[in-house]
Amino acid sequence: MVQHRIARASFAGIYVWAWIGALIGFSIWFGVTGKFSEPIQQLYTFWATGGIKHQDLAWGAWKLVAGFALLILWVSVGIALISLLVGKRMPQMSPGYERLFNLSLYSFGNRLLGTVFVEELLYRWFPIAIVFSLFSTDAMLKIIVVITSFAFAARHISNVRFEKRLIPFFLAQFFAGTILSYVFLALEFSGALTVHLVFDLPLVALEYGARKISPNLPSIIQEKVGLAL
Repeated sequence: MVQHRIARASFAGIYVWAWIGALIGFSIWFGVTGKFSEPIQQLYTFWATGGIKHQDLAWGAWKLVAGFALLILWVSVGIALISLLVGKRMPQMSPGYERLFNLSLYSFGNRLLGTVFVEELLYRWFPIAIVFSLFSTDAMLKIIVVITSFAFAARHISNVRFEKRLIPFFLAQFFAGTILSYVFLALEFSGALTVHLVFDLPLVALEYGARKISPNLPSIIQEKVGLAL
């Protein structure tokens, strides 16, 4: 039984490292070829001058979509790693979040799609498309982006235990919210929905697949690395 558990954990580890290697490799290629410059420039222009580069969500925009998604991913990962190195503590997810991984792939996928769609309605479409239309100034737009990003981050706090290092998790989600708000302004609702899904899917596939291979993987990592929950 113990050997079987170790074998499953080893296979899950291979799966995890393969996913991480693929993401790192793609990100390095993306950066070396200069494809990060456009999304970074657009974000800088928005916060510096209020300028928004409107464009259609078409196949030609895949580099922009991937760029925004990778920015969210690696800034979030960086914040998480700093917290991990400083505090030597793994994030402890809430029971409700943990139960999601007991669902079938079909049910899990439907839950993910539904959640992303509702979040984009609540935190991007409604406040930006409706509220901003009533107070259409650059300053008000930025205030709305900050407020909705704060609400977006606060909503995701429910995924972790209340007492377990909320500030890094909150900052990562707040950063994601600000980028998704700009994407909504530049690529409209379909663009924000697409970037949100492109960001979520690799992480979800990584965690869902690893947990299905080895349900005890989080506790095994804790034992091997010596991190506290």
